[in-house]
Amino acid sequence: MEGITAFFENLGISLESAILLSFFLSFFALLLVYNRRAREEIARPALRSISAFAELDRYLAAAIEKGQAVHLSLGTQGIGAVATADTLAGLEVLERVADRLAGVGVPLIVSVADPTLFPVAQEILRRVYTRLGYGEGYDPRQVRLISPERAAYAAGAMGIISREKIGANILVGSFGEEFLLLGENGARRGIKQIGGTSSPQILPLVQVTMDEPLWGEEIYAGGAYLSAKPGHLASLRVQDWLRGAIILAVVLGVLALTVF
Repeated sequence: MEGITAFFENLGISLESAILLSFFLSFFALLLVYNRRAREEIARPALRSISAFAELDRYLAAAIEKGQAVHLSLGTQGIGAVATADTLAGLEVLERVADRLAGVGVPLIVSVADPTLFPVAQEILRRVYTRLGYGEGYDPRQVRLISPERAAYAAGAMGIISREKIGANILVGSFGEEFLLLGENGARRGIKQIGGTSSPQILPLVQVTMDEPLWGEEIYAGGAYLSAKPGHLASLRVQDWLRGAIILAVVLGVLALTVF
């Protein structure tokens, strides 16, 4: 081990940086391989069932049938924040929801807390409406910037849920304790709700308020489940492989330290 550490130090690279670099290169190489295989439909992975993603279209169909609006919250952080991955997961869900609701006359209300997320959400909506041939129906006011302050955002989003005739409430992104306020408000009104976040501290609140909860990193699989694009499927497959490799490395490391 000391020889390996000295080798990398001679190259001006710390051992930690070398390990991270090796994981990055492995991820990138595997991603290219699986992306190509997925595009050629050689090895599309079999995905386990995630109930929330399976039920999403049914909830949207029910809202369309009743002529009720759909509210989608993208969380309380934005692009470039600590929980950017959670925010991007919410944007994947936004694209799917917009794809289903464009042109059917059912309002889609998107609430955001961070100014960096505001134009991104608007652009996703505009792109979806244009792609489907409903460009004239796109309204930038569908995306509502409320407040970067968590409590103020929760109050504003609760106001939307209370005032509008909401048929489905979707919460996917980065949340704190305000998740309970949003989820409880929707639950009291009998609104069908799907939601999740990666924070372990907030998962109990997800469980008690959502009809269809998304557990932790399940939110990151939204792109693969909802769009089935080769890039998303390849990324999901590579994540599974690397997760297994990390677990194996930890187990072998513990055994090595225990035995030797």
